[in-house]
Amino acid sequence: DLWIREIEEKHASRLKHSSALREAIHSFSICLEEIHRVLQNIEEKIKQHKLKWFYSYRFVSFQQELEELKLHKSVLDQRFKMIQHIAHF
Repeated sequence: DLWIREIEEKHASRLKHSSALREAIHSFSICLEEIHRVLQNIEEKIKQHKLKWFYSYRFVSFQQELEELKLHKSVLDQRFKMIQHIAHF
């Protein structure tokens, strides 16, 4: 959030005229929100797991969440590169 606000402040005049930069920042924000959602799901899974009997002897799988994080990270990296490219023009 702080990084996005910094870009918006630094490029305020360009944002008024550049719908591409606005869209790129918006897409980046959405991707960050998705990563945050997945991390919250992991945190909730951990909390629920600790409520189970003998939880220390059990295994909880985060495979699906880790796959989602990898996917979202890849998308986030591409969107970050796109923002950098657009912001430098």
